[in-house]
Parts: sequence; structure tokens; C-alpha cells
Amino acid sequence: MIKFHNYLLIFILLYKASLTYTVYNPPSRFRHASILIGSKWYIIGGFNYKGKSLSDFFYLDLSNPFSTKNLDTLQYKQLNDNGLAPNAWCNTVTTNNMIYLFGCLMVSDKTSLVYQYSINSDKWTNPPIAGTTSPVHRIQNGVVPNDSTGRIYYFGGINDTYDPLNDMWILDTNNNQLSWQQITSAPLQICCFSTILLSDGYILYIGGYSNSTEIRDVFLKNITRYNINSNEWDLMTTKGESVPFRRGFSAILVPADGRIIVYGGVKDDVFTSDLAVLDTTKYEWSLPEVKDKPKPKSYHTACFYDNFMIVAFGILNDDNRPDSGIYLLDLTDKSTYRWVTDFKPNKSIGDGNRVNIIIGASIGAVIFSILVSFFSYRFYKKRKRNSQRESSKIAVDDFN
Repeated sequence: MIKFHNYLLIFILLYKASLTYTVYNPPSRFRHASILIGSKWYIIGGFNYKGKSLSDFFYLDLSNPFSTKNLDTLQYKQLNDNGLAPNAWCNTVTTNNMIYLFGCLMVSDKTSLVYQYSINSDKWTNPPIAGTTSPVHRIQNGVVPNDSTGRIYYFGGINDTYDPLNDMWILDTNNNQLSWQQITSAPLQICCFSTILLSDGYILYIGGYSNSTEIRDVFLKNITRYNINSNEWDLMTTKGESVPFRRGFSAILVPADGRIIVYGGVKDDVFTSDLAVLDTTKYEWSLPEVKDKPKPKSYHTACFYDNFMIVAFGILNDDNRPDSGIYLLDLTDKSTYRWVTDFKPNKSIGDGNRVNIIIGASIGAVIFSILVSFFSYRFYKKRKRNSQRESSKIAVDDFN
């Protein structure tokens, strides 16, 4: 019996190892959180098609080519959520080899502000934070890290009574001790915006709205800015084409030239597939020509990788249901933006990873077959020995 348990343990360990390369197929969702680290695009939670929040945690491997027409080519890897409560409407950032999840609607905990995931230990925790003061619980706020200082800037949003906020806090992640510090508040209460940190130290809060409907349409025309170096707020008036107000949109920064690409969203229950580009060198908006537009999306997330804007999940306008698809916007040509279907990263190691997946699955199948054959053979031999003993016993009894 002991030997059998040992064999069973070996079988379980080998079988689990073979599953390392299996591909996860995540369900559709919206109002989820995501963060890009290297070539791994981590995705957390969100609402499913029934409006129930999810707790799964996984990443999409962007080092491999894929086609948006075939979801089976998307190489997702599920990670350990180790009891992370179902969540949605969260913000997430990364610094100091940690992922931080902020401002969530959580099923089991609507009061905690910060959840921390260690990439090294593959574990989520609700970390203790030093100090006696902290921001109130909120959603639809802005969070952005300064990697050079380990500080995370936490601003605005709406509280539990749905009032817009204007307070700014810093979460210091240095010295293995988290601590909150409140700094100068913004001139306006804002929520539902996108947050971009520029190389000159300005945080831009793009779009969104306040508790005043009279001024909500100006948040793309007049951008709220915070300077992390001088601790000062201002409103930057933009020029160029007029970009209409929207909610549920995404915005990404193209680091090489300072372009901010704004996509999608919804205004007055009307979805838009419009693309707006802000040139941050002169704060000028443009509405470029866009080819091969996909169906409009809102409440999705987006990232910049290898000169593409990659859009994940969200709500489609045609049936107002969440989607599991990926969109790809080619940003190579500044004069003409095109949505494409095939993604081929410049430094792809996809072929190697695909081989690993095939090898892993093949090894798993071979190991499973060998072990099944082995246990079947041992079971057969044991039955045969028992049968022989029983026959011998019967013969002896007959002789007696």
C-alpha cells in the first residue's frame, strides 16, 4: 500500500508539471483591471455577462504571435488567485516587483483599499499600511506609479455614496513598509478618467466627469494635471479638434513620441469607435483617419506593446454584452491608423513557447499513458498472484 501511495504521488506531481503549458480560456468580462509587465499582460477580475464579479487572475503572453480572428491562438496562463475575492472596477499598477490592486468593488470586502501580489512568491495579500490616516474607499479613481521613487499616486474617483472626490494621496512602497501620505488636493472633483504619467513629471487626468454636468464636457478640452516634482496642480487647455465627452474609454501613451491614444467609450448610452490622439509636445488633439474599424467597445482595458495598442475584453455595442476578444491597432504610421488582426512581435520567442506547449502536452500524455499502463500491469499481476494463491489454497483444502 505504501508503494502504491508513492506511485500515486509521483503520478500527481508529473501530471501537474505537464499542465504547466496548458492554455487558459478566460470568460468574457468588462470593468476588469490589467497591467503590462514586460511581455506579460496581467488581467484581474471584472464583471461577467450576468453582472457578477470574477476573481480569476491570468496573463496574456505578448511575446508570441496570434490572430484576433482565432481566440485559440491567444496564449493565456492562469495564475494563483489564492482566495482573492471576486472584484471589479479596480485599478492596478506595478512597482518594486509587486502588483497593487486599488479601489475595488469586492464581494467579501468593500473597505480595504490595497491588495498586493508578489510576482516572486505568486501570492496575494492584504498588506498592513503604516499611519493613522488613509483615503476613504472609492472606485473609478486614478492610480499611477513613479518607478524611480516607488511612490504610487492615488487620486479622485467616487466614494461609497457616489460623490466625486478631489483628494490626492501617495502610497510609499519603499523599505518594505507601505504608508499613506495626503498631499495637495485638486481644484476639481473628478472620476471616471484615464491616467497617464509623462516623462516630464506631469500626471494627466484625461476625460471623466464631475458632479457638475455643465463642466463635464471640458475635461478633454482642459486637462487636469499634477506635477510630481513641484506638487502643483493646473489645467492645461488643449488645442486642435474637439473631442466629445465619454466614459468607459481607454488611453495609452506611446513613449517614443509622446502621443496619447484615446479609444472607445460611451456617451449618453451611445458607443463610439472614435480614435482621438493627443500630441503632448504641443497639447493638440487630432481625429485621425482610421481604417478597418472593429465594433465599438467600452469598459475595456488597453496597453501599448511593440508599436500596437492592444485592447482586451469590454462591452460590445451591438448587443451590450461583454466580449472576450482582442483588438489590435497598428501605430506605425502616424498619418493613418489601422486596426489589424495579426500580431507578430519583433522579438518573438513564440515558436519556442509553442514548442514548449506541444512538448509539455505530449509529455503529459505520454506520462499519463505510461502510468496507466504501469498501474494496469501491476493490477493484473496482483490479480494473477491472488488467483494463484486462491487456487493453491483450494487445492490444499481439497487434499485435506
